[in-house]
Amino acid sequence: MKKIQLVKLAFINITTKRLRTSLTIGGIAISVAVTLIMIGFGSGIQNIVTGELNNSELVNVITVSSKKVKILRMDQPIISKFKSINGVAKTEQIVNLFGKLSYHGTIVGLPVYAVSDGYFDVTPTNIVAGKQADEEGRFTKGAIVNTGILKALKIPSSAEAIGKEVLVDVTVTNDLADKQVETTKTFADNRFTIIGVVDKGTMPIVYIPAENVFKIGVTASSQTKILVLYPEKIPAVREAVEQMGFSTTNIKDTIKQINRVFNLINMLLIIFGIVTLLVAVIGTLNTITISLVEQTREIGFLRLIGIRKKDVKMLFIAEALLLSTIGAILGVILAYILALIINGIIYNLARASHIYAPDIIQIPTAISVIVVFVSFVFGYLIGQGPSGRAVKIDPLKALKL
Repeated sequence: MKKIQLVKLAFINITTKRLRTSLTIGGIAISVAVTLIMIGFGSGIQNIVTGELNNSELVNVITVSSKKVKILRMDQPIISKFKSINGVAKTEQIVNLFGKLSYHGTIVGLPVYAVSDGYFDVTPTNIVAGKQADEEGRFTKGAIVNTGILKALKIPSSAEAIGKEVLVDVTVTNDLADKQVETTKTFADNRFTIIGVVDKGTMPIVYIPAENVFKIGVTASSQTKILVLYPEKIPAVREAVEQMGFSTTNIKDTIKQINRVFNLINMLLIIFGIVTLLVAVIGTLNTITISLVEQTREIGFLRLIGIRKKDVKMLFIAEALLLSTIGAILGVILAYILALIINGIIYNLARASHIYAPDIIQIPTAISVIVVFVSFVFGYLIGQGPSGRAVKIDPLKALKL
């Protein structure tokens, strides 16, 4: 009960020094708010990036590539070995080429990706118009372009691109063909009809059926996508493929690397925030020190009427705790309000442009609790100095001042 009364007395002391107290609490609140906004921004970007990666490829898909493409080539016998590995559901191939696309006299040099029929089943892609295959799950003479090519071809919209006929020629390198006669390969029929438009990057790209490049001498793939039946089979499948000399990657590898980078960034932000918070809370020390000087006579009087030393000490510690904790709580509230406003502005801007925008600032609740706790601890530690000096005051000398 006595401690509660001392806290009340400390609160009364705080309210009687409004301006100085307001500046102290305001400084702590701003420091906490800035710290949480920075951490929330880092956390938001991390969640957005990892979320996009999770959506970009299935977690049970392994990407196989060769570090020594001229020696170790992914030809059909190798693909057959991949298919025979226990746990493999299907394999899809992709051949990375460079070529040119022509449309009504406009010629665009661009990457050409020759993919097998089920490639888009193992690599989810955001299709904005048309479709990724015909009724039989194929696109033998179809082409899929990305939105980045529409401006180059002067096609007003994705919907208007569907059904347009384009001409595609490719450049074949030695590592993809056993017997290369010429660098630029021309298909017997290089006319392709655009059947789909995907939202994938800003640089123009086009997807064509892999069987078209196999007919002109290409015998190896640049990459192979392996769909594994169950996620728990992934380590065994990767080991079997790597024993053949190929390198493998999985979306979880990328996510782990990104999380490591963001965790380091968040740790640096937390350290910076704690230092900033400590500097702000030091203002509490100045406030309480001034309070000690102003209330020397009151302390002497309280000691003479029976207040014990430890009660005087508790009075100043309570004041420091109140200043730091109230400032931290107000800072947390301010941070959430600012995050709500900033996210709302970004959402409205994105909505006006018909773009989906997730929350760019995502403040972790655990971090908010930790910040308040750290402020409480700092307040307690800083209150030790003035409270220690307060108990050493001689009551009689204090009353003579």
